[in-house]
Amino acid sequence: MVAKFTNDLSIKSRIVILLMCPFAAIVGLVLATFFGVFSPESYELIASVFRGDTTRIGNFLVFMLIFLLSVIVPSIMVIATLRQSIFQPNQVVSFDPDRRVLTVHHSLPWRKPRSWNYRFEDVEAAELTYDSEQYEILLHLFNRKRPLKLMWGWGSKARLKDLQDMGIPIK
Repeated sequence: MVAKFTNDLSIKSRIVILLMCPFAAIVGLVLATFFGVFSPESYELIASVFRGDTTRIGNFLVFMLIFLLSVIVPSIMVIATLRQSIFQPNQVVSFDPDRRVLTVHHSLPWRKPRSWNYRFEDVEAAELTYDSEQYEILLHLFNRKRPLKLMWGWGSKARLKDLQDMGIPIK
């Protein structure tokens, strides 16, 4: 029995995620224009507060909140969508208990796919962690700095039991 864990995005979903990038930029541009974030009045407000005018500190805090919502949040959305759609690799991890081999396949649409094979003895441990929303299975390998994320969701506990039955140590 070969167990597979897949974490892949189709080309269609990558394109949909990539289309969020101009949407976030347009929303940020509209909000910044509407609130006048880069107007001469805002520059004067910032300069007066930095010169020590404490009477306008309330206006400055409101300006910083508007700046956060109209510039910083859309910028973070643009960076996150670019990272998700372009740089996140498709990952397939296959466990073959008969051969006692673990195979990891990484691929990106714009780069040649790569594959690594590990023996079960190279696996340090599989770990079930709970972040704020759901369980996830992390696979720690001896020669990798960061663990591989195999699966997340509510079926993780049962799949961890399958890995333990194959002979993978559990943390």
